[in-house]
Amino acid sequence: MCGLKRLTAEELAIDIEREPAHAKRTLEVLVKAGLAQTHGIKHGRTYTLTAGVYQAERGNAAFTRQMDFSSLQHEQPVLSYARQHGAIRRAEVIELCRLSEGQAKALLKRMKMNEPLWLEGAGRTASCRLGSKV
Repeated sequence: MCGLKRLTAEELAIDIEREPAHAKRTLEVLVKAGLAQTHGIKHGRTYTLTAGVYQAERGNAAFTRQMDFSSLQHEQPVLSYARQHGAIRRAEVIELCRLSEGQAKALLKRMKMNEPLWLEGAGRTASCRLGSKV
């Protein structure tokens, strides 16, 4: 889990020369100990070190840089999808960016506040569209 990147259990397995199941158990122990955090769900799950680890080891800038880049990297595929299909729903953001429901909701909320997207509809049928609301 070195460097400023998200890591999958499969990538860690290669790095530590262990089976993926062993690597995943190791990562989950780190999560329970508060040393790592998860992003995404199931097969797309990735892991990063927590802010406390960065603060103790490398400083706050490294953690902030890692998290901000991750957020910005998610915006581009969301905008691209919305351009191609006219709109995007939260479920599509979850699948596209490999985020949890809460992370997808936060991403769309941030993008609506910054005005590249606007909300159309409500509830399960709600979607986000590009541009200004007419």
